[in-house]
Amino acid sequence: MKTIFFTVYALLALSISATAAKDPEAEVADRMSKVTKLQEKEKYDEAVTELQDLLAKYPRYGKGWDKLLDVRIIQYNQARQLDKLLGGNMTVTSKSKDGSEAAGANDSLANSLAGLLSDLKPSKIALDKMLLDCRLACINSGSAWNCSIRLRNYYVDAPTDTNINREARQFFSDGEEEFMSRNYNKAAEDYRKAIAADPNIYRARLYLGDVYYFTKRYNEAIEAFREAVAAHPEQQEPLKYLSDAYYGAGVYDKAYKTAEDAVIMYPDLSMLAKLADAAESDKHAFVIHRIARGVLPVSPFAALESVNTDEMPYRRAAKGSPWEYYSEARSKIVGHYDEHGLLSGIGDITRQRYLEVYCWEYMLSKSQDPDLNFARKMQEKGFLDCYVMVSCFHQDFYDQYRQFAEGNKQRIRDYFALLAKEQEDSK
Repeated sequence: MKTIFFTVYALLALSISATAAKDPEAEVADRMSKVTKLQEKEKYDEAVTELQDLLAKYPRYGKGWDKLLDVRIIQYNQARQLDKLLGGNMTVTSKSKDGSEAAGANDSLANSLAGLLSDLKPSKIALDKMLLDCRLACINSGSAWNCSIRLRNYYVDAPTDTNINREARQFFSDGEEEFMSRNYNKAAEDYRKAIAADPNIYRARLYLGDVYYFTKRYNEAIEAFREAVAAHPEQQEPLKYLSDAYYGAGVYDKAYKTAEDAVIMYPDLSMLAKLADAAESDKHAFVIHRIARGVLPVSPFAALESVNTDEMPYRRAAKGSPWEYYSEARSKIVGHYDEHGLLSGIGDITRQRYLEVYCWEYMLSKSQDPDLNFARKMQEKGFLDCYVMVSCFHQDFYDQYRQFAEGNKQRIRDYFALLAKEQEDSK
């Protein structure tokens, strides 16, 4: 959505040193201003270094992570241009002694070499850095919304508008121009024409609702977004914006219900924030109770973790941290999880069905760290799986989450109701 209005309920969470010489908020503002100036001068490597230093000191600062993503996107686009200068997509073939193309073992060797060259492309290196930063953002901060969305866009969202006819594309393009010129009624008309020309066009449906939402015609926005949800049920964005439209119209119960549906589909950080806003307006406020992680989530492919050396520092928990136990847990059930992290043949070791939840269970059994108190409370109430999978969701265990959510939609709703009760009881 071109313009999204969030109710920002979470204040800036900063790790403040008792001996800091400067007020943390002032320091952050000064350094973010410095980053902006570096961007304006196109000194992107220096901007990255400045942001990395800032985030090392204040890792929960979501806007810092999102700014780092902005810079990484610029670097990625520059790297794509460099790819073209270096020759674009490279192909490798093996030839026999007579000069003809060889097959079999030589062909396999050529494929391996092509894969290696692909990994060395500037755009691939830049993309890997961008995605790793987004993953790190989501283990440290609960408000790095754009980083969380970017992970969903890259790893989960299905491609859209790949086979739209020329007439629909032209109407859509006309609508975009009219929107940018603030001719909103004409933009809506062009989007409707695009939909009539090709009902499969996703963005025209989404942007039609966007026009209505932007001009505060909330009832029309609701109808447009409902049609987008029906036409593209595999996409989260229409649900997200439908919740916004209900919220704008003051229909808070439906805003909340729709936000629940969107979170169950994919609990990115921005959607969890929307859900909390809608819950508060619908008079059953709750807190997600997400905590910062000490390490990246464990992978079912343990042997592959050492391949990406850039990740290694973020897979080793600090000495004495409860996350040492979390990382250790996987070794206790070797041979009992598949490539998706689903457990089987586990016997009496655990009743959990997911590698991620088991690792938390093991960590709780070994550590009394106060940061884990709410997780422990949810374990006692029988909702550790929901706490881990939803409140502490991370893209790295999406395969496990997808399996969990598919069979536990009502249980997730019950979990949110439990969070609301916990919040009410704490007053």
